[in-house]
Amino acid sequence: MNLSRKNIFKALVLLLILTAVALAPLSALAAHTDIDLPVVHRYGLSCPFHQMFNAGLNEWRISADALPENSIIEHKDEDVWSLYGGYILIGVSVLIAETALLFGLLYNYKKRLKAESDLRDLNNSLEELVDTRTKELQIAKARLEELNKQLDYSSRIDVLTGLYNRRHMEERLGEEHQVFLRTGREFSVMSADIDDFKLVNDTYGHDAGDAVLKNLSKLFLSMVREYDVVARWGGEEFLLLFPGMKKEDAFERAQAIKREVESVSGLYNGVNLHATVTLGVATISGGESIDELLKKADNALYKGKSMGKNTVVISI
Repeated sequence: MNLSRKNIFKALVLLLILTAVALAPLSALAAHTDIDLPVVHRYGLSCPFHQMFNAGLNEWRISADALPENSIIEHKDEDVWSLYGGYILIGVSVLIAETALLFGLLYNYKKRLKAESDLRDLNNSLEELVDTRTKELQIAKARLEELNKQLDYSSRIDVLTGLYNRRHMEERLGEEHQVFLRTGREFSVMSADIDDFKLVNDTYGHDAGDAVLKNLSKLFLSMVREYDVVARWGGEEFLLLFPGMKKEDAFERAQAIKREVESVSGLYNGVNLHATVTLGVATISGGESIDELLKKADNALYKGKSMGKNTVVISI
Protein backbone atom coordinates (compact mmCIF):
# COMPACT_ATOMS: atom_id res chain seq x y z
CA MET A 1 0.00 0.00 0.00
CA ASN A 2 1.35 3.38 -1.02
CA LEU A 3 0.83 5.53 2.07
CA SER A 4 1.94 8.90 0.78
CA ARG A 5 0.55 12.13 2.21
CA LYS A 6 -1.72 12.49 -0.83
CA ASN A 7 -3.19 9.02 -0.36
CA ILE A 8 -3.69 9.61 3.38
CA PHE A 9 -5.65 12.77 2.55
CA LYS A 10 -7.79 10.84 0.05
CA ALA A 11 -8.49 8.17 2.68
CA LEU A 12 -9.63 10.81 5.22
CA VAL A 13 -11.99 12.37 2.66
CA LEU A 14 -13.42 8.92 1.89
CA LEU A 15 -13.96 8.23 5.60
CA LEU A 16 -15.79 11.51 6.01
CA ILE A 17 -18.06 10.64 3.07
CA LEU A 18 -18.81 7.20 4.50
CA THR A 19 -19.53 8.72 7.90
CA ALA A 20 -21.93 11.19 6.36
CA VAL A 21 -23.70 8.41 4.46
CA ALA A 22 -23.98 6.25 7.59
CA LEU A 23 -25.37 9.05 9.77
CA ALA A 24 -27.76 10.45 7.15
CA PRO A 25 -30.73 8.29 8.30
CA LEU A 26 -30.15 9.30 11.93
CA SER A 27 -30.04 12.96 10.98
CA ALA A 28 -33.30 12.62 9.06
CA LEU A 29 -35.02 10.85 11.91
CA ALA A 30 -33.71 13.30 14.47
CA ALA A 31 -35.05 16.15 12.36
CA HIS A 32 -38.54 14.59 12.27
CA THR A 33 -40.17 15.99 15.39
CA ASP A 34 -43.82 15.88 14.31
CA ILE A 35 -44.93 12.69 16.06
CA ASP A 36 -48.64 11.98 15.99
CA LEU A 37 -50.57 12.28 19.23
CA PRO A 38 -52.07 9.13 20.58
CA VAL A 39 -55.21 8.24 18.71
CA VAL A 40 -58.14 7.36 20.86
CA HIS A 41 -61.35 5.66 19.97
CA ARG A 42 -64.50 5.26 21.91
CA TYR A 43 -65.65 1.79 22.60
CA GLY A 44 -68.47 0.45 24.53
CA LEU A 45 -66.30 -1.36 27.00
CA SER A 46 -64.20 0.11 29.76
CA CYS A 47 -60.32 -0.20 29.40
CA PRO A 48 -58.75 -2.32 32.16
CA PHE A 49 -55.29 -0.96 31.19
CA HIS A 50 -56.27 2.59 31.51
CA GLN A 51 -53.64 3.58 34.02
CA MET A 52 -50.82 1.96 31.98
CA PHE A 53 -50.68 4.80 29.51
CA ASN A 54 -51.03 7.75 31.84
CA ALA A 55 -47.35 8.48 31.43
CA GLY A 56 -47.72 8.83 27.66
CA LEU A 57 -50.75 11.10 28.06
CA ASN A 58 -48.93 13.26 30.57
CA GLU A 59 -46.08 13.77 28.07
CA TRP A 60 -48.58 15.44 25.76
CA ARG A 61 -50.32 17.21 28.66
CA ILE A 62 -53.57 15.29 28.25
CA SER A 63 -55.35 14.13 31.35
CA ALA A 64 -56.72 10.61 31.29
CA ASP A 65 -59.82 11.90 33.17
CA ALA A 66 -60.52 14.14 30.22
CA LEU A 67 -60.90 11.18 27.90
CA PRO A 68 -64.40 9.89 27.21
CA GLU A 69 -65.47 6.84 29.09
CA ASN A 70 -65.04 3.50 27.45
CA SER A 71 -61.96 4.84 25.45
CA ILE A 72 -58.72 3.00 24.73
CA ILE A 73 -55.34 4.28 23.45
CA GLU A 74 -54.39 2.61 20.19
CA HIS A 75 -50.88 4.19 19.85
CA LYS A 76 -48.70 4.16 22.91
CA ASP A 77 -45.44 6.14 23.31
CA GLU A 78 -42.16 4.52 22.29
CA ASP A 79 -38.67 5.54 23.55
CA VAL A 80 -35.73 6.64 21.36
CA TRP A 81 -33.87 3.33 21.55
CA SER A 82 -36.84 1.30 20.35
CA LEU A 83 -37.30 3.71 17.46
CA TYR A 84 -33.67 4.35 16.41
CA GLY A 85 -31.58 1.70 18.13
CA GLY A 86 -30.73 -0.16 14.91
CA TYR A 87 -29.58 2.99 13.18
CA ILE A 88 -27.52 4.00 16.17
CA LEU A 89 -25.75 0.62 16.24
CA ILE A 90 -25.01 0.84 12.51
CA GLY A 91 -23.61 4.39 12.80
CA VAL A 92 -21.49 3.56 15.82
CA SER A 93 -20.16 0.43 14.09
CA VAL A 94 -19.23 2.46 11.01
CA LEU A 95 -17.49 5.08 13.16
CA ILE A 96 -15.55 2.40 15.05
CA ALA A 97 -14.52 0.71 11.79
CA GLU A 98 -13.49 4.01 10.26
CA THR A 99 -11.56 5.01 13.36
CA ALA A 100 -9.77 1.66 13.37
CA LEU A 101 -8.97 2.02 9.67
CA LEU A 102 -7.71 5.56 10.19
CA PHE A 103 -5.45 4.52 13.06
CA GLY A 104 -4.24 1.61 10.95
CA LEU A 105 -3.37 3.93 8.09
CA LEU A 106 -1.58 6.33 10.42
CA TYR A 107 0.32 3.48 12.07
CA ASN A 108 1.38 2.08 8.70
CA TYR A 109 2.33 5.56 7.52
CA LYS A 110 4.57 6.06 10.54
CA LYS A 111 6.09 2.65 9.97
CA ARG A 112 6.74 3.54 6.36
CA LEU A 113 8.38 6.84 7.35
CA LYS A 114 10.55 4.94 9.82
CA ALA A 115 11.45 2.34 7.18
CA GLU A 116 12.29 5.06 4.65
CA SER A 117 14.46 6.83 7.22
CA ASP A 118 16.26 3.59 8.05
CA LEU A 119 16.70 2.86 4.33
CA ARG A 120 18.20 6.31 3.74
CA ASP A 121 20.58 5.82 6.66
CA LEU A 122 21.53 2.42 5.30
CA ASN A 123 22.08 3.83 1.82
CA ASN A 124 24.25 6.61 3.25
CA SER A 125 26.24 4.07 5.23
CA LEU A 126 26.68 1.89 2.15
CA GLU A 127 27.75 4.88 0.06
CA GLU A 128 30.30 5.89 2.69
CA LEU A 129 31.54 2.31 2.86
CA VAL A 130 31.81 2.11 -0.93
CA ASP A 131 33.65 5.45 -1.06
CA THR A 132 36.04 4.29 1.66
CA ARG A 133 36.67 0.97 -0.05
CA THR A 134 37.11 2.72 -3.41
CA LYS A 135 39.69 5.08 -1.97
CA GLU A 136 41.47 2.18 -0.28
CA LEU A 137 41.50 0.26 -3.57
CA GLN A 138 42.82 3.30 -5.42
CA ILE A 139 45.59 3.72 -2.84
CA ALA A 140 46.39 0.01 -2.99
CA LYS A 141 46.39 0.14 -6.80
CA ALA A 142 48.74 3.13 -6.79
CA ARG A 143 51.06 1.35 -4.36
CA LEU A 144 50.96 -1.80 -6.46
CA GLU A 145 51.75 0.15 -9.62
CA GLU A 146 54.65 1.85 -7.83
CA LEU A 147 55.91 -1.52 -6.59
CA ASN A 148 55.62 -2.94 -10.09
CA LYS A 149 57.62 -0.01 -11.44
CA GLN A 150 60.24 -0.55 -8.78
CA LEU A 151 60.35 -4.28 -9.51
CA ASP A 152 60.56 -3.62 -13.24
CA TYR A 153 63.31 -1.08 -12.67
CA SER A 154 65.16 -3.45 -10.34
CA SER A 155 64.89 -6.22 -12.91
CA ARG A 156 66.66 -3.96 -15.44
CA ILE A 157 69.47 -2.73 -13.19
CA ASP A 158 72.79 -4.35 -12.43
CA VAL A 159 73.07 -4.46 -8.64
CA LEU A 160 76.85 -3.94 -8.43
CA THR A 161 77.39 -1.07 -10.87
CA GLY A 162 73.92 0.55 -11.00
CA LEU A 163 74.01 0.38 -14.81
CA TYR A 164 71.30 -1.18 -16.94
CA ASN A 165 71.58 -4.94 -17.32
CA ARG A 166 71.61 -7.17 -20.40
CA ARG A 167 67.80 -7.52 -20.47
CA HIS A 168 67.20 -3.79 -20.69
CA MET A 169 69.89 -3.31 -23.31
CA GLU A 170 68.39 -6.05 -25.49
CA GLU A 171 65.01 -4.30 -25.36
CA ARG A 172 66.52 -0.92 -26.24
CA LEU A 173 68.50 -2.46 -29.11
CA GLY A 174 65.26 -3.92 -30.47
CA GLU A 175 63.53 -0.53 -30.27
CA GLU A 176 66.36 1.28 -32.05
CA HIS A 177 66.44 -1.41 -34.71
CA GLN A 178 62.72 -0.89 -35.40
CA VAL A 179 63.33 2.85 -35.74
CA PHE A 180 66.15 2.13 -38.19
CA LEU A 181 63.92 -0.13 -40.28
CA ARG A 182 61.12 2.48 -40.40
CA THR A 183 63.13 5.68 -40.82
CA GLY A 184 66.66 4.63 -41.81
CA ARG A 185 68.17 6.44 -38.79
CA GLU A 186 71.50 4.83 -37.99
CA PHE A 187 72.76 3.89 -34.54
CA SER A 188 76.07 2.61 -33.22
CA VAL A 189 77.19 0.29 -30.46
CA MET A 190 80.46 -0.11 -28.55
CA SER A 191 81.62 -3.28 -26.88
CA ALA A 192 84.09 -2.31 -24.10
CA ASP A 193 86.14 -4.83 -22.15
CA ILE A 194 88.50 -4.12 -19.21
CA ASP A 195 92.05 -5.17 -20.04
CA ASP A 196 93.63 -7.76 -17.73
CA PHE A 197 90.71 -7.64 -15.30
CA LYS A 198 91.41 -11.17 -14.10
CA LEU A 199 94.88 -10.04 -13.01
CA VAL A 200 93.30 -7.35 -10.79
CA ASN A 201 91.06 -9.92 -9.11
CA ASP A 202 93.89 -12.38 -8.64
CA THR A 203 96.28 -9.73 -7.28
CA TYR A 204 94.07 -7.56 -5.10
CA GLY A 205 90.95 -9.68 -4.61
CA HIS A 206 87.41 -9.56 -5.96
CA ASP A 207 86.53 -6.54 -3.85
CA ALA A 208 89.19 -4.59 -5.69
CA GLY A 209 87.82 -5.86 -8.99
CA ASP A 210 84.34 -4.69 -7.94
CA ALA A 211 85.75 -1.24 -7.15
CA VAL A 212 87.26 -1.03 -10.66
CA LEU A 213 83.89 -1.99 -12.20
CA LYS A 214 82.06 0.69 -10.21
CA ASN A 215 84.58 3.41 -11.07
CA LEU A 216 84.49 2.63 -14.79
CA SER A 217 80.70 2.55 -14.75
CA LYS A 218 80.58 6.11 -13.41
CA LEU A 219 83.13 7.20 -15.98
CA PHE A 220 81.12 5.69 -18.88
CA LEU A 221 77.97 7.46 -17.71
CA SER A 222 79.83 10.78 -17.63
CA MET A 223 81.00 10.33 -21.23
CA VAL A 224 77.63 9.68 -22.92
CA ARG A 225 74.55 11.73 -23.80
CA GLU A 226 71.39 11.67 -21.71
CA TYR A 227 69.54 9.42 -24.14
CA ASP A 228 72.47 7.04 -24.73
CA VAL A 229 72.37 3.67 -22.94
CA VAL A 230 75.20 2.07 -20.94
CA ALA A 231 74.80 -1.51 -19.72
CA ARG A 232 76.91 -4.12 -18.03
CA TRP A 233 76.82 -6.84 -20.64
CA GLY A 234 78.50 -9.51 -18.52
CA GLY A 235 81.54 -9.90 -16.25
CA GLU A 236 83.99 -7.10 -17.09
CA GLU A 237 82.34 -6.34 -20.46
CA PHE A 238 80.12 -3.30 -21.12
CA LEU A 239 77.89 -2.41 -24.06
CA LEU A 240 77.13 1.18 -25.05
CA LEU A 241 74.29 2.21 -27.39
CA PHE A 242 74.35 5.53 -29.27
CA PRO A 243 71.02 6.27 -31.06
CA GLY A 244 71.39 8.35 -34.25
CA MET A 245 75.21 8.28 -34.14
CA LYS A 246 77.06 7.58 -37.39
CA LYS A 247 80.22 5.48 -37.75
CA GLU A 248 82.73 8.34 -37.76
CA ASP A 249 81.21 10.04 -34.71
CA ALA A 250 81.06 6.72 -32.87
CA PHE A 251 84.75 6.10 -33.53
CA GLU A 252 85.68 9.54 -32.17
CA ARG A 253 83.54 9.01 -29.09
CA ALA A 254 85.19 5.62 -28.45
CA GLN A 255 88.63 7.21 -28.70
CA ALA A 256 87.61 9.86 -26.14
CA ILE A 257 86.34 7.21 -23.73
CA LYS A 258 89.55 5.17 -24.07
CA ARG A 259 91.70 8.20 -23.33
CA GLU A 260 89.59 9.19 -20.30
CA VAL A 261 89.79 5.66 -18.81
CA GLU A 262 93.53 5.59 -19.44
CA SER A 263 94.06 8.89 -17.66
CA VAL A 264 92.28 8.08 -14.40
CA SER A 265 92.89 5.61 -11.62
CA GLY A 266 91.05 4.55 -8.52
CA LEU A 267 92.36 4.21 -4.96
CA TYR A 268 91.41 1.03 -3.11
CA ASN A 269 92.77 0.23 0.37
CA GLY A 270 95.79 2.45 -0.27
CA VAL A 271 96.45 0.83 -3.65
CA ASN A 272 96.23 2.90 -6.83
CA LEU A 273 94.22 0.77 -9.26
CA HIS A 274 94.79 1.68 -12.88
CA ALA A 275 92.80 0.12 -15.73
CA THR A 276 92.52 0.35 -19.48
CA VAL A 277 89.79 -0.76 -21.90
CA THR A 278 89.59 -2.06 -25.44
CA LEU A 279 86.57 -1.03 -27.51
CA GLY A 280 85.03 -2.52 -30.63
CA VAL A 281 82.70 -0.14 -32.56
CA ALA A 282 79.97 -1.10 -35.04
CA THR A 283 77.24 0.86 -36.86
CA ILE A 284 74.00 -0.64 -38.21
CA SER A 285 73.72 -0.79 -41.98
CA GLY A 286 71.71 -2.41 -44.74
CA GLY A 287 69.44 -5.24 -43.60
CA GLU A 288 71.54 -6.29 -40.62
CA SER A 289 69.93 -7.83 -37.58
CA ILE A 290 70.79 -7.04 -33.98
CA ASP A 291 72.78 -10.27 -33.66
CA GLU A 292 74.78 -9.43 -36.75
CA LEU A 293 75.50 -5.93 -35.45
CA LEU A 294 76.69 -7.26 -32.08
CA LYS A 295 78.81 -9.85 -33.84
CA LYS A 296 80.55 -7.05 -35.77
CA ALA A 297 81.26 -5.19 -32.50
CA ASP A 298 82.64 -8.36 -30.85
CA ASN A 299 84.91 -9.10 -33.80
CA ALA A 300 86.26 -5.56 -33.64
CA LEU A 301 86.83 -5.96 -29.88
CA TYR A 302 88.70 -9.26 -30.32
CA LYS A 303 90.81 -7.66 -33.03
CA GLY A 304 91.71 -4.84 -30.64
CA LYS A 305 92.69 -7.37 -27.96
CA SER A 306 94.93 -9.15 -30.41
CA MET A 307 96.53 -5.81 -31.36
CA GLY A 308 97.81 -5.22 -27.82
CA LYS A 309 94.72 -3.98 -25.92
CA ASN A 310 93.95 -0.41 -24.80
CA THR A 311 92.81 0.46 -28.30
CA VAL A 312 89.72 1.18 -30.42
CA VAL A 313 88.77 -0.87 -33.47
CA ILE A 314 85.87 0.03 -35.77
CA SER A 315 84.09 -2.60 -37.78
CA ILE A 316 84.21 -2.12 -41.55
